[in-house]
Amino acid sequence: MGNKMEWCERFDAGWKPVVCPERVKRLILVFVILGAMILWIRQADCVGAEHVQQAQISDRTGSDETLRQKPLPDGIRGSALDRAGKALPVTGIASDSAVEIPANSLDAVPVIPGNPADDPADTVPVMPGNPAENPSGIVPVIPENPSDIVPVIPENPAENPSDMVPVMPENPSDTVPEVPDAPTDTEVPGTEEEVPPAGGSAVVGGFYVNADGMITGIADQTIVSDGYMELPSEGCVGIQSGAFLSGAGDVREIYIPGNITVIEEGAFRGMVQMEWFEKEASGDCWTEDGVLFSEGGTCILAFPAGRTGSYKVPSRVVRFAWDAFDSSQTEVIDAADCCIEDVGNLPEGIRLITRTAEER
Repeated sequence: MGNKMEWCERFDAGWKPVVCPERVKRLILVFVILGAMILWIRQADCVGAEHVQQAQISDRTGSDETLRQKPLPDGIRGSALDRAGKALPVTGIASDSAVEIPANSLDAVPVIPGNPADDPADTVPVMPGNPAENPSGIVPVIPENPSDIVPVIPENPAENPSDMVPVMPENPSDTVPEVPDAPTDTEVPGTEEEVPPAGGSAVVGGFYVNADGMITGIADQTIVSDGYMELPSEGCVGIQSGAFLSGAGDVREIYIPGNITVIEEGAFRGMVQMEWFEKEASGDCWTEDGVLFSEGGTCILAFPAGRTGSYKVPSRVVRFAWDAFDSSQTEVIDAADCCIEDVGNLPEGIRLITRTAEER
């Protein structure tokens, strides 16, 4: 173990002198390399700057040559100098005048008089495209001869009412004002005549009567007085179905003379306040207890619609005519003593009492 330690001490003592010079050499080599790189970079920068300077000189030389070759305007005399300072002849310039050119012609471009671009006094101002940008520079255009100006008249005068000129007649005394035509038919309230219904051909006693002598409607409302209405005793022979649908709503009693022998079913529809029929016996129609019968008394032709309560049907009745009970306010129809074969269109609101033949 002691021999080993001695050997290590010797090795360490011999290694230290060797290591130190090697480190110094390495440091020196690094510094040399860095210095060479710095010199190389500076040399490259110098070369680039020289190339840039030469390019600028070339550009200036070209500009000088252009200026030397450009002819000067007439009236200017003198001589020019080249880059070496020698005098150059100038074509078209008098010999008794000279133009002073600065020594450093490369840095200064001579200003030649007579060029409009270089003479601000001769420059024409450019007007702005938008007149609002320079209101003071706007010059109004005044016509040379204002009397020759013709006003513009619109094609459609109605578009400008203020420019319309009224047309005056040549002779105002001959102008006749237009008077509206007077109505030929003067209507007096309450006297207009109703238009007869289809088929009406004449007016008889305030009623429309057709060519067959059938009453078709009311022509004069004055024939109804205090709920009473009487049919004409001549000029007619019957009553058409629906003849009193208009104008007879307030009739409560009607008289039918003997000349009326034909009464169609539904002739008294619309007479909702009717309480009594009175018929002069003729043909097969007559009245009994205010009820109108036909067919020898076996058919109820019209029942007073304004009557209320109940009604006992005579035993001879076998049928009800169509619309016989139209708008009837009666609640009960007692037909227990009858043999009713046809009730027509009896309203559903009316109670009908009947019995079979065996019960009778």
